Amino acid sequence: MEPLALQLVPNPARDQVRLPELASTDRVRLLDACGRTMRTGTGPSLSLTCLALALYVLQATTERQIVHTARLLAD
Repeated sequence: MEPLALQLVPNPARDQVRLPELASTDRVRLLDACGRTMRTGTGPSLSLTCLALALYVLQATTERQIVHTARLLAD
């Protein structure tokens, strides 16, 4: 099954990214290019403070275990 696309606002982002379609209980994980987890959180926003300028993959998992993915440019 293909992961579902995820809307990130803004993208590129500097301090914080919003994920409008996520519920407050959905889990979020930010991965670097090597697959290492750089940030985790829950809900429709994620802090990006102190991240290096890079392209990341953001994964969100809903309570029903549906995985959404998107690329995020942190600047």
